[in-house]
Amino acid sequence: MNLKEKLLAIIATLQEAASNTDFDALPVTVKPLAEAANVGEWLESRLHLELTKIADTMFGEGALTREERITLSRAIGDALDSYHAAVLAGAPQLFQRSPWKETPSNPLPMTESGAESEDIALVEASIGGEFVPLTESVLRSDGTTAIKVIKPGWGSSGYYSSSLLERDGASAFPAGTKMFWNHPTATEEAQRPERDLRDLAAVLTSDARWQTQGVDGPGLYADARVVEGYQKAVGDLAPHIGVSIRALGKARTGEAEGRKGRIIEALVKGQSIDFVTEPGAGGKILQLFEAARPGQPDDEPEITEAEQMEVQELQNEIARLKEANARLQAAQLVNEAKAHIEGLLATMEVPAATKARLVQQLSTNPPVLECVLNQAALTEAVKNAVTEEMTYLREVNGNTGQIRGMGSRQELGGAAVEAATVEKRLKEAFAALGIAGQEA
Repeated sequence: MNLKEKLLAIIATLQEAASNTDFDALPVTVKPLAEAANVGEWLESRLHLELTKIADTMFGEGALTREERITLSRAIGDALDSYHAAVLAGAPQLFQRSPWKETPSNPLPMTESGAESEDIALVEASIGGEFVPLTESVLRSDGTTAIKVIKPGWGSSGYYSSSLLERDGASAFPAGTKMFWNHPTATEEAQRPERDLRDLAAVLTSDARWQTQGVDGPGLYADARVVEGYQKAVGDLAPHIGVSIRALGKARTGEAEGRKGRIIEALVKGQSIDFVTEPGAGGKILQLFEAARPGQPDDEPEITEAEQMEVQELQNEIARLKEANARLQAAQLVNEAKAHIEGLLATMEVPAATKARLVQQLSTNPPVLECVLNQAALTEAVKNAVTEEMTYLREVNGNTGQIRGMGSRQELGGAAVEAATVEKRLKEAFAALGIAGQEA
């Protein structure tokens, strides 16, 4: 039996066991797990199950190689990611509703006409895309501005009645509602639904309020405070930009003002009110709009002369501190070198005057390795210096070791030294350096 036949036999055995098993009679602990508890993920699980079943069946029947089946599995995962993002962008409410819960009956009034049709269902909807120009081109001194949130009538998302906006405006867009710089793309919405704080451009300082006689006609109006980083951009681009809402609502198919389409019946929750460019705006305006994001090269603040002088003073102070720190480090290295040399010479029979001279000579420019005293190199230097000093003293005393010129004594370094004492000290010094016998 080859591998394919073994796999088919295993699959057949499992299928037979599953068909003969009464899952309801099994203990609770071994019952199959429940499906995902919302419509969006429940459907995703069914898609994954069916697509995987098809791929595995084709693989089991020999229509696919193992590598092809793995490639298909990866493609199925990518497809499910796209499905998830599309549902999140177009109908996010599906991720909050149980797949076994019946669609709730319509608790809200119908449109002004009062017509009610049994075949028209009220459904949750994602609302957005209505462009409303800014009502003020210049910010107030405190960084606030008045905006028109939305107007009644037909828009790209559907029909908004005056009564709807008057009833739901304040609750959907209360004070504190965030305003971002541009709408998110579908990918951004899926990857970061909470939005990027770098794009937070303003916040409502008042609830949205219905005004029949508003500055720009009837509609929802509100006050907003623009954050400092976007104030100049809003002021400069005001003639070419406006706002657009993002919200969740309820809608049905119907007719209003002689036109059929989606009738917005409720604004359930406002997600944001975003600054967007005017539809059909030229490429230059789009470039300026994008360049206004914080961190862009065109957004670098201007530095005053006083600020430049302050920066220069800080840079000079930093340079001075670096120089002082370098001097302190050099002095510390010299002190460490002196202590190390004195410790080595203390074990050797070397005249005091010679020790003092060697300490001063060898510690002036000690060897350093990665900003740290190189003790191994310094120890070798001390040994070499002592060896040279001992050789010099031997030559002074003559090749025979006898002191010349003053009988059995000679003045060396201001002190009377016996020839035998010098010879003894030389041998001890050489022994301390590891030199003995005939070589010493």
